[in-house]
Amino acid sequence: AQGPCEPSGRLPVTFPRSLEDTPAFEHHPGRNGEAKYLERRLIGYRWYDTVGREPLFAFGHGLGYASITIDDATLIDALTVEVSVTNPSARDGSEVVQVYASRRTESVEREADEPVQRLVGFARLVVRAGERSRARLNLDPRTYSGWDIATHDWAPISGAWELRVGRSSRAITHTLDVASSPG
Repeated sequence: AQGPCEPSGRLPVTFPRSLEDTPAFEHHPGRNGEAKYLERRLIGYRWYDTVGREPLFAFGHGLGYASITIDDATLIDALTVEVSVTNPSARDGSEVVQVYASRRTESVEREADEPVQRLVGFARLVVRAGERSRARLNLDPRTYSGWDIATHDWAPISGAWELRVGRSSRAITHTLDVASSPG
């Protein structure tokens, strides 16, 4: 039975299929009183997506009574994505549209702990029954940057990028090419 309110929460974590499927399983709780954080940048959904491990429930996953679809995604500029969603359901609903940045590595080698994708923007869209809606998502200004330990500051990461739009880190519906990182 459906309740009067639309469930609209999304998971802020990844649920593994088993304890053995977690990033720290191999080296937690440590040895001889020392714990090494070998995951480095690959924590949470970043690890699951990078190593290709299938989670029970992905980061950003959520369900509702309405069946909202992400119809299209357009790159307005390097830090702005416009999406269109439709709710063909007989009841109002909401969707959290998520944008992940992924550095295309055809010409560059990825560092061992570089995530295959990172969440850089999201928006909760409320869509009335039978209607279509458009929204603009402003991405994190550091979308195309990484932390430089030598300078202790954010630094641009060169190369071509891809923005992945979807309902969770694993339910990607559209990809948008960004020729090269701005800045």
